[in-house]
Amino acid sequence: MESLIPGSLDDLLRGARTSGRSPNWPLASPPKGGDGLADLPTVEAVLDAIAEGRVHPEKVFFIDATSEYVDAKRFLRAEPDAALDGAGVRRFFEVEGGSLLLAGVQDCFPAVGALTSALSGALLAQANTNLYLTPGGAQTFPRHWDTHDVVVLQLEGRKRWTIYEPLLEAPLHRHHACRTAELREMTPRWGEIEMQPGGALYIPRGYLHEATAVEGPSLHISTGIHRITWHRLVEVMVADALRECAEDLTFRGDCPAGGAHLAATVREGIAPRVEALVKRLREIDAAEVLQSLTEPADGPTDEEES
Repeated sequence: MESLIPGSLDDLLRGARTSGRSPNWPLASPPKGGDGLADLPTVEAVLDAIAEGRVHPEKVFFIDATSEYVDAKRFLRAEPDAALDGAGVRRFFEVEGGSLLLAGVQDCFPAVGALTSALSGALLAQANTNLYLTPGGAQTFPRHWDTHDVVVLQLEGRKRWTIYEPLLEAPLHRHHACRTAELREMTPRWGEIEMQPGGALYIPRGYLHEATAVEGPSLHISTGIHRITWHRLVEVMVADALRECAEDLTFRGDCPAGGAHLAATVREGIAPRVEALVKRLREIDAAEVLQSLTEPADGPTDEEES
């Protein structure tokens, strides 16, 4: 499986495993002569795939020079096909200086799909890969954090990444990515890395980052690594245990409706039910649940920024 992973990315993953499979600080590997990039997309290949209708319009997002999304309807051809207008997309990128985000490209480019599967297997996590095409000197998104780990592989051009210390260590999905102007004053800088074709970068969840294309256009793929946290594992186990408790009549009864001794009545009533819930939790095979959660998803995950 790992033979599908370019050399520099393989080096990075070995470093990730050394620090406990998922690093708790960013890791970078320099290019190894573009090793393993031959089958991956180029700037022209991406633009051609869009023009030829090989990328579904719903997978393509347009970001202008101010990092704001542009309505994709502007780039649709007339009915009946309503496909993307390749010339209009190219003009947006080459003339207007807009960036393109292609979501879930493991379904569009076979080599990206193979690489995404290899990363998923290597890190025992669900993975989803986005592609970013950025004009020279442009920044797709301002400083932000992600609630999943990110593996970046630079395919074409150069991109300068500035990484900042986390404001919240190991955020969960509910801790939505933050990218407000105040972040510029709040976050100490961790470091800066200039990515060249074939270079790889691993950014753990929570680390803020921003990236700017250097001189000419930049193309990179960003794989979101959705690792299973202890919180998620316990959440699923509790949900499973509660489903079993629904078959127990003592759980289906009504809570007290009031009374002078409500607090004491609730304490007396909840104690045996908590004990019963804990007993069911202890009977669940946590390793089996974890294995089921790391199985590949049927489709791409939610849209990501990186």
